[in-house]
Amino acid sequence: MQSLDDSYLAAVLYYTMPEKRETFIPYTAKDVIQMCLRDGRLNQSDERSFESLSQLLSSIFHFEFHRELEALKDAYCPFDPDSDTQPLDPLSEEDKASAQSRLLTGLTNILEKANYQQIGRHELGSVL
Repeated sequence: MQSLDDSYLAAVLYYTMPEKRETFIPYTAKDVIQMCLRDGRLNQSDERSFESLSQLLSSIFHFEFHRELEALKDAYCPFDPDSDTQPLDPLSEEDKASAQSRLLTGLTNILEKANYQQIGRHELGSVL
């Protein structure tokens, strides 16, 4: 089994910010909402509904990110050298391998959502 340090380093080093961020919106969520409201196409009732929808969507995204964060923290816990907590039950090597897999998958998903792109070993080697 690959050590966590090697796997973590590989996950981080194989991703780099792309030069062109096609999914990037150069405004905050609040500003996008304000632009929609200032557009003038919504009546007063629809504006209130739109604001409510915006708040609901923001809450959903917040909850989903929190769930992902907690899953990452749980997966990292067995490998945390600075942890002050004790596991309820000792982890087997199989459990540790499963946690490592969940951690690396979760990190990869977050990096992809943040518009990072995977680069190959040869590209990495030329930079180092």
